[in-house]
Amino acid sequence: MLYKAIDAKLEPLREKDHTFWQLFVFSMRIFAGAIIIGILFNQFLAVFAYQYFLAPTLGIINRLAALYDHPFWLMLIIFLKNSLAVVLCICLARRTRGISISLLLGLNGLIIGSVLTMWYLTDLSLTMIIVGIMPHGIFEFTAVFLGSAYGLKLLLTRESVLKKYNNLIKNKIIRILIPLLLVAACIEAYITPVFMGLIQ
Repeated sequence: MLYKAIDAKLEPLREKDHTFWQLFVFSMRIFAGAIIIGILFNQFLAVFAYQYFLAPTLGIINRLAALYDHPFWLMLIIFLKNSLAVVLCICLARRTRGISISLLLGLNGLIIGSVLTMWYLTDLSLTMIIVGIMPHGIFEFTAVFLGSAYGLKLLLTRESVLKKYNNLIKNKIIRILIPLLLVAACIEAYITPVFMGLIQ
């Protein structure tokens, strides 16, 4: 019932020719809005994000990486986690009527917004938190915005040209998204710890 209602709203949008970059900017706006909400409601969201998202995720990543005690394994785990999340959201965009894309952008934005204001929950300064996010985030969030735009384009593509666009998406994932996420993971595993060590 809900999906039928969403489809009824989407149908007029499918008649319009939305350029890829319009959808890219739209994805950035959703992400920016979620960051603002994360900052404004930080007293609740910061604790929630830290306890249920950031701390468990970092704990799992650190435990898995510690098994081999080498940055390569940390890089590989981060790369696989992020690649799976982005690719899965693209693949599910049409089936979930865009809900997967909303979750990808919304949750990431809320977490980033709340993380930027959660230095009082940890022994990290605001500078360290920003340095811990920005170097790899430039590549990772570019991939997230591109992936979201691909997913939205997939959602708004008419059935008659869907197969052609599916092939284009696969090509973009392999040639653009995967390399961006790989670079981001390498920076997060090898370079970010060096920057963090310099400002401690």
